[in-house]
This record gives sequence, C-alpha cells and structure tokens, in this order.
Amino acid sequence: MINDRYKILKKIGVGRSSVFLCNEIKKSGYDLTIKILPSSVDKLEVDAFKEEFLTLKKLSHPNIVKVREYGTIVKVEEEEIALGIEAGSRYVTLNYVSGKNLDQYYNFDNENALVEIIKQICYTLFYLHSSNYIYYDLKFENLLVSDQEGKPFITFIDFGLTQNIKNIEDVSKRGTAEYIAPEILSEEEINHRVDFYSLGVILYKLIYKKFPATGNSELEIFKQHLEKEFEFSTSVYSDKLTKVVRKLLAKKPKDRYNNALEILLELDLTIDKTVFTQWEPAKTFIINDVVIAIKNFLSSKDSEGILVIKGPEGSSKTHVVEEIYYNFEDVILINKNISDTETMVWREILNKIFYTDFIYPKLDKPLKEKFEDVIQNHPHNLMENIKSIFIQVSNRLKFIIIFDDINSYDSFTLQILSDVIPIMVANNIKVIITENKEPTEHYVLSSNRQNLAINPIPESEVNTFLARTFSSDFPLEEIKNLIMTYSDLFPGAIYMFIKNLFFLGILRYARKKIILDTDEHKLELLQAGNNDIYEIRIKNTTSSERKIFEILSCFSGNISKSILHTLLNIDNHKVQMILKKLENYGVIVSAYDEEIQFTSSGLKNYIYKNIRDKNKKHLEIARRIRNSGINVDRIEIARQFELANEYEISYEVTKEEVKSAAIHSAFSYQRSLLNHAHTLPLGEKLLTEVKINLCKINYQLKEYNSCLKIMNELLDKQLGIDEDLELKIIKAGSLIGLGKFIEGVDQYYKILPELRDEKVKNKILVDIANAEYHLSKYDDSKEKCISIIDSENVLPETKARGYNLLGVVEFFHQNSIENSIPYFMKAIEIYKEQKLGFEEARTEMNIGNIYYLKGNYEKAEYHWQRSLHKNAAIGSIEQEATLLMNYGVYYSDRLEFEKAIQNYKRTLSIYNGLGDRNGQGLLLSNLGEIYLLGCEYDNAFSALSKSKQIFESIENKNELAEVLFLIAKYFYKLNDIHNFNNALSEYKNLIESISLSEKHKNNYEFLLLLKYLNSGNVQEYVSDFLNVIDIYYKLNEYHSYIVSNFLVIEFYLKNKMFREAGDRLEIDEFNHNIKNKPLFLAEKNYLLGRISYNDRNTKLKSSLDYFGKAYDEIKDKSITELTWEVLLALAEAYLDRGDMRKANEFIILSKSLIDHISRNIKSIRQRRTYLSELERKSAIEKLNVWGTFIK
Repeated sequence: MINDRYKILKKIGVGRSSVFLCNEIKKSGYDLTIKILPSSVDKLEVDAFKEEFLTLKKLSHPNIVKVREYGTIVKVEEEEIALGIEAGSRYVTLNYVSGKNLDQYYNFDNENALVEIIKQICYTLFYLHSSNYIYYDLKFENLLVSDQEGKPFITFIDFGLTQNIKNIEDVSKRGTAEYIAPEILSEEEINHRVDFYSLGVILYKLIYKKFPATGNSELEIFKQHLEKEFEFSTSVYSDKLTKVVRKLLAKKPKDRYNNALEILLELDLTIDKTVFTQWEPAKTFIINDVVIAIKNFLSSKDSEGILVIKGPEGSSKTHVVEEIYYNFEDVILINKNISDTETMVWREILNKIFYTDFIYPKLDKPLKEKFEDVIQNHPHNLMENIKSIFIQVSNRLKFIIIFDDINSYDSFTLQILSDVIPIMVANNIKVIITENKEPTEHYVLSSNRQNLAINPIPESEVNTFLARTFSSDFPLEEIKNLIMTYSDLFPGAIYMFIKNLFFLGILRYARKKIILDTDEHKLELLQAGNNDIYEIRIKNTTSSERKIFEILSCFSGNISKSILHTLLNIDNHKVQMILKKLENYGVIVSAYDEEIQFTSSGLKNYIYKNIRDKNKKHLEIARRIRNSGINVDRIEIARQFELANEYEISYEVTKEEVKSAAIHSAFSYQRSLLNHAHTLPLGEKLLTEVKINLCKINYQLKEYNSCLKIMNELLDKQLGIDEDLELKIIKAGSLIGLGKFIEGVDQYYKILPELRDEKVKNKILVDIANAEYHLSKYDDSKEKCISIIDSENVLPETKARGYNLLGVVEFFHQNSIENSIPYFMKAIEIYKEQKLGFEEARTEMNIGNIYYLKGNYEKAEYHWQRSLHKNAAIGSIEQEATLLMNYGVYYSDRLEFEKAIQNYKRTLSIYNGLGDRNGQGLLLSNLGEIYLLGCEYDNAFSALSKSKQIFESIENKNELAEVLFLIAKYFYKLNDIHNFNNALSEYKNLIESISLSEKHKNNYEFLLLLKYLNSGNVQEYVSDFLNVIDIYYKLNEYHSYIVSNFLVIEFYLKNKMFREAGDRLEIDEFNHNIKNKPLFLAEKNYLLGRISYNDRNTKLKSSLDYFGKAYDEIKDKSITELTWEVLLALAEAYLDRGDMRKANEFIILSKSLIDHISRNIKSIRQRRTYLSELERKSAIEKLNVWGTFIK
C-alpha cells in the first residue's frame, strides 16, 4: 500500500520512471496507472517529472491520457518496498489505459485500420499544435492502442518532452534518435512540423517494417536523418499513403504539411465534426491582480486569517488556486473533485493533508498512530481527536492549505472544517478558500475573512489569453471581438464561450485553415445565452440518455458509475456506452472517469429545471438508494426524500445522521441538522420532537438563550412526564449559565421533589452549589459539595465537580491555598479515571490561577503548562486561549512585555479564527493596556480603538466601559487634556445610561481625581482618593488599588507630607499585593528614595540605596515611564555625590529614553503635549543643564 491509499497490482512499464497498475482502495474497483520516479534522482529530473504532469493537467483531449494527481510517497509497506518503491519518491497517477504499443498492436497490413490510426494521431497533433504545444516524442512506445467498439483507439501516454511553443528558449536535441527531425539536429529554427517528421517515421516503419534511418550508433542515425534520401519502394499500401509519408519525411520543414488536418485531406478523408464540436481549449494561466494579491497574502508575515476568493462560476477560481498549489512550496490543495455522494469526504481531506512530504515524515510515532486510528476506526470522540491532531500539527509545522469550492463539501465535513480551520489560523497556517456563493448554514467560518473578488479581465488580458490558448493560425482578432461583444469577461466564462463557438460550428476548419463562420442564426444563439445552447446539446439524445442525465442532475454532488449502475439496474457496458455518447454531446466531462461530472453547473441546472415531475424522480431515486443499500451519504438520501415532499421520511433519515453525529461528539453538526429539520413542514408531534432535541443540543453547546427561546415555543405542548422534567432541568441550568443565579436556583428547587434518581439529583445540587458560590453563599455551597461527595449515588463526574467547587470556595472564602489544592487534586484524579480531558485541563488551569494569585509563579506556570499539554491532546483551542491570556498577564506583571504581547497576539489569532468577537475585543483591550504601560502609545491607541469598535458593535457595554477607562488613561498619560475630558465625558455617559458595576463608578471617580491632580488642586482631594482606594480593595481590584496608592503617595510628596507617604508604603495589604511584581517593587523603592532625598529628618537609608534597588528591579525588564524616572533620580543622586562619570551615564540613558518614547509618538501635537507635561518638562530641562555642566 502507498500512503494508505494505492494498492499496487502489477508492474506494467519502466523508463525514467517505473509504471504500475494500482487500485485506489477508497474507491473500490477503480484502477489507475501510477508512475513513480526514483527517490535518488536529482532536482532537474524531479522538475521535469512535475512539468510533464502540469502539461497534462492543461490538456483535455479524448486521445490524451488523463492525469489525476501529483504527490510524494511518504509511507510504503513491505510489499511495495520489494518492488523497489521508496519513501520520498515522487509519483503521478493517471487513468489506466489497457492496450498495446502501436507497433505491437499493428502487426498486420490493413490500410483501413492504419488510416483510422492516422486519423486519431492527426486529430491529436492538430489539437496540440493549435494549443501551442509540440509533442517532440512521437514514437511507438508512446502510443497505446486498445479496441473500442471494434476499432483501434489511440492514446498518447508520455509527455515528458512536450513543450509549449511560447516557452521554447533553446533548441536542445529533444527526441528519440530514430524519430528525430533534421532541423533539431542542425539546431535550426523549429516548429510543430518536427512532429510530422516523427509521424512519417512511424508510418514508414509500419509500411516497410524498418526505420528509414538506421545505424550502429546514434551519430550514424542522426547523419542519415540529415543527409540520406529515403527509399520508397512499392508496397501493399496505396500510392496516396506513400505520397503522404514521403512528404512527412521531407528534410525541410516548409516542404511538410502546414497542419495535421492537411494530412487527412491528402488522404481524401472527411474531417469528423466532433473534432471541433467537442474541442476543449487547453488551460492557460494569466498572472493578474488576483494572483499578485494571493502571493502577497502568502508571503507576508503580517497577514492572518482566511483569504476567501469569491467569484461566480466561470471566474476560474479553481485554476487560480491550482497555479498557487503547483508554484509554491508546502501547499495542500483540497479540490472539489474530492467531494462526492458516497465517500467520507472528511477522511479524504485528512489523507490529503497528512500524507504529504512536508508533514507525515515530521510527525512522531504517537501522532501518526492517532491519525491512523481516526482514519481507520472513526472513534467515538472523533471531533475531539481531529482537533487534537490539528493542534499538534499546526503547532509544529507551517504550511499553506487551500480548500477549493468549499460550498460543495458535505455538511459534516464543513462542521469539521469549522472546528479545525480556526486552529490552523491561530497557529499562523495560511488558509485559502474559494466560494461560489454565500456560506451555507452548516458553514460558520464567518469571521476573520479577507475577501478577494475575481473581477472580469480587461481587453488586453483577453488578447494575452487568446494568444496563449491558440496558435497564430486561429483568427484571434475576430474571436476577441466576439468575446468582447457576447461573453462575460471572466477567464472561465471565456473558456466556456470558446467551447460554444466550436460546438455551434462558428469556429471550424475549412479551406485548410480555421475560420470564423458567423451566420445570422449562430450569432442569434450566442446572443440568446446558454440555455438555447444547452438545448442544442441535448435535443438529439435518446430516452435512455435523457434518463441518465436527469438522474445525475438530481444529486447535489457528483456520483460514481457504480451508483448510477445500481440506480438504473442495467449492465456496466451499456452504462459506459451511454456515458460515451453524453461525452460526445458535451454533457459530461469524461465517460471514463469513475466520478461523473457535468461540463458545467449551468447545464446541470438547466437539465434539472426541465424535469417534468421532479417529485416523482426524487422519490424514485430515494427509494432505489434505500432499497439497494448502496453507500450514499445520509444527507443526500434525506435531501432526495425532502425534494420528493416525503418530509417525514426525510426527517427519519436525518435522525439517523444525528445519532451518528452524537457518537462522534459532533454537537454543532447535530444542531445544524436539527435546525434544518425545524424548517420542514412536519406534523406537530415530530416538530415538537425536533424542538426538544434542539433544546438538548443547544444546552450541551451552552447556547442558553437559544434553549430558553425554544422552551417558550414548547410551553403549550403536551409533553411526557420525563420530557417535561428534562426540559425543566435544562431551563434551570440555562438560567444559571446566563448568570441568573437566583432564578435558576428557584427553578431547581421546584424540580428537586419530582426527582427519583439520586444521581440526577446530585448533579443538580452541584449546579445549585455553584450558583450559591457566585451569590457569595459560601457555607451553603460548601455544605452541598460535601453532601454530594459523601453520597453513594453520585456519578464520578459529579463528584469531581463537587471537589473542584470545594477547592474554589475554600480559596476565595477562606483564602487558603493549602486547603483548596487537595480538593482540586482529587477532582483531577477522577477526571483522569473517567478520561474527561477537558475538565482535567480546566482544573489544572484553575490551580495555576490560584497559585498565581498567591504569587507563587513557579507553581502557577507548572500547572498552566500541564493544562496546555492536556489541551493539545484533547483539541480544546478555546481553553488554550484562556491559558495564553493568563500567561500574558503573568509576563506583564514580570515586566516581560515582549513575551506578554506574543501570548496576547497568539490568543487574538485564536479568537480571530474562532470568530469570537468578544474574545477579540478583550485581547485588543489587553494589548492596548500593555502597550500603554510599555510607552508604545500609538500601538496602545490603535488596539484600544479597535477594541472599542468591537464592543460597540456587539453591544457589550461592560467591556466597552473597561476600554473607555483605558482610553481616558491613555490621553492622561500623553497630557492631552482636551481628549482626556472628552473620553471622561463619554465614560460618564455610558455609566449613567446603563446599570454598570460599582467598579466602573469608582473608576470614574479615579479619573476625576487624575483631572484634579493635573490642575494642581491636591490637598482637598486626598480623602476622596483614599475612599477610592478603599473601594478598590473591597472589590478585590488589587491592581487599581496599588496604582491608586502610588498616586496618593505622589500627592503626599508634592505637599512635603513625607511621614504620611512613608506610612502609606508600609501598609500590610499594600505590600502583600506588590510582592513578586517588579514594577510595583521598583516604584516603592523609587518613592522611598525620594522621601530619603527630600526629608532630612528621615531615618531611612540613603536615597541612592533605594534608587539602586529600584533600578535593579527593572534594569533588565521592559521599558515603562518609571524607567526614565529612576534613571533621572540616579543621575541626580550621583551628581550630589560628585560622581560625574556615573551621573553622566544615567543622564545619557534617561535623556535617550525620553527621546525614544517621544519619537515613537507620530502625532506632532501629541508629542508636544507629552513633552510639555510638568514633570517631563522639568526632567528634560534638568538633563540639558546637567549635560552642559558635565561637559
């Protein structure tokens, strides 16, 4: 097995690469050819191998082998190793073509058979040459012949030497010795006629049973090609054919034919109309603004989120992302061909992602085993496992992933992507998606999207497109004029328009060249639009053919031949014959692909629209699928019944899918299924059932408002006793979840007498205990928890919750970490036993938080790390975000702002990926605060402004108030009094407009006192400030409590109240809360130094000792305003001691720092106000004087 996907059946060829017949195991019975390049080849060989694949991707012709996938072998089994297949080898898969090489097949003399072969070769060469390609390697080995309907059928299979004429930069010898044209050997100008010479060699060999040029070495053969006049003796073949061969082997290119169809005319053959009516223009790529925008997104380190490429059908979105895939390193492309009605698409996507050379080899053994378990066994906790895998991979590796035509994926796959794409975005994985339409209800990636619209191309690009698509033999100017007049100017639409020009006979071959036949009727068809052309395509189809394409049009995606065979109940051969005719009509892409695909969604929609009795057709399909037991996605079956107006059966099928989703913990997917069922015209009983199930799943997803809304719809319904009780429990739990603790507890107490199951009763009592904790009823909460833990009839998870809650109560009520930790550890022990990873991680985080609050940072970090590792294992990115935010606060307190910002930015990326607007606002607010503290004032204002916009848009008034408070502090720091007053007024208006907490009222009083401080009226407001401090302490707002204390001390110092300032610095509560916080410890020492410096009666140590201690606390830390203040104080202290060298050192540092901070304020006005603040102004004046004095 290769990459757990391809099973090797046998070796069928060898050359530059080894060629095998293989079976794609995920698509039973689907044989492919796989070409494998040895892993030992050099880069040039790898590039050539990939170039061959890319060439084949651009070509579409019935006689050219169809290429499928290019990749790298990363996993092989012993069976394949024995065949010489190695990991690291590049491979290409192609449609399997059974047959023989031309010389092996044609071992008899039959001019009619040979003419049929010549026709097909000439049609293929005409297509290639008209598309600007030279084949270069036309020889027996590269032409496979099979029998189809009693006739030989030619397939060109090797394109290793094929080149686009537009890309030819040299005339290096290219080809095989016996077949090579003289002009290549003589290094003259070359064109498509080199292929005619090779065709002449092939025909000569078939007629005369020998090559025209022979020899014992390549040099001898080359010499004969250049000089020898070949002999044409009589044969069993006609003179007409011999004459053609003679002309093909002419030494001078101009003496050969102009194009391949001239050869057929020379043989008096009629050109088959299907050569043109089925013409598929070769794919052409034009670099334009869209491509440049994508490249900028991928190359920029600052770009984040999801790049969404939007455009209508025909805008070439797929072609654009394919070019990105093939031209960038470490790109995974999930294309729309992966989406069908029978395979597990999510599994195919995972395979594509993990079996790449830049991911799979870099995974450790446990992660590989976990991945393989998910793929093969589909464990019950599927969603959790998938998220866990993506968290670990995204953390370790960086790559680009593209999801093409994401709207076409099934709803379960979309739900998985909605969970894992945010994980990738949060880890700076570049994600690109393409969309044809607006996202579906199942697709929730609505946030953090950068939309990139594909627009029509200008006339100049139309010219470029045509010149690259067709040779100069085509009437390019006339085609362009038709395009500009009748076509949409998207590349894909132009491509379809050109196909229609061929199909309608507007572009056709006459008088030995391609002409434009624009009679009035044909132009009317172009003007009428696609529907008339669609009708022409299908008007001559038989009832059997019509039946097939009508069935195909009834499915949301593509279906396989095996499904079609089962639905029709006819043999495979007949199905294949009909599909071939539909391919000839231009209805389907290829009769030989396992998946059947319409040539356009427009044609599919037209066919579906014209089905006379759609309900009957859908019902027939739905019943046959159900009765046959074929493997079709349940959602597709439900859809078929729904479109047949069999709504109750549709719901029954949906219920089966809901149950399956429950096994995999796919709760959001369950909700989306039930939401859709809710829209169906079901009977009252079934609709009530849907609502009850929706209520339950919303409760699991903590969508409490949705629960209560559905409850109201169920008020007047007659429910069973058990259902009624379960909904009452959900209602009470939802109220508590929304913070309506009193209402929730009252509701629970009404329910408790009705309960008989002690386990359920204890589960409810934990909820009540939790509510009582939030209501500060600590003793009641503790009593219930102990009762639950001691109960004999309690679920392990409930007991663990009881222990966890006891730990929280013990800490916050008794402030006892010693008593709380054992409870937490018992909870963790139970969670481990029950394999409840999320709860285990959350409890570890809570322990870390408690240690952090107690100032034990080492233990806090230890437990946070344990929580992070557990989160990675269980796939909880939301909890990871909470942890990272904790780390941000932790590093901020340690004055390690760079680390804090790094954690905040990563958390912001997570919230961006999740589309969590509230989380985005919180993180931007945190970033703004740390930038403010770190004197990055422009960054602070930018982050705070964005945070303000978010909270205004989601109407989160409480968090908006927090941001307004910080914005006011920002303007105060900059000494921008005008804007400070405006911010203060806005904050006041918000507080008065709604009922906000006491903290915000106290914040407002704090800001008012700052205003008065700035005005110089200090003394009369000291008592007000002390009151603000007391309130902060009572509210457990310790950071604000400390900052307010420092400001009061500043008041005292300005008024020479040194004893009061010193007393304030020795308050126990104050010193307890600044412990282990470098900034606050430094500020305390700095203030003690100022007291010592200014109060000659103090018993304190020398000011230099305190300033030195302050400097030691912050010298290796991030910059704050205190940094330059301490440096200034040290400079002054050393000046007083006469130590000019040390003083000068600190003068330079202090001056440089103030200059650095001010220069980073881009607004000239705000830079001025910042520098004009009295203390800064005084500091600058002192520094200038001291600097001059020392010089």
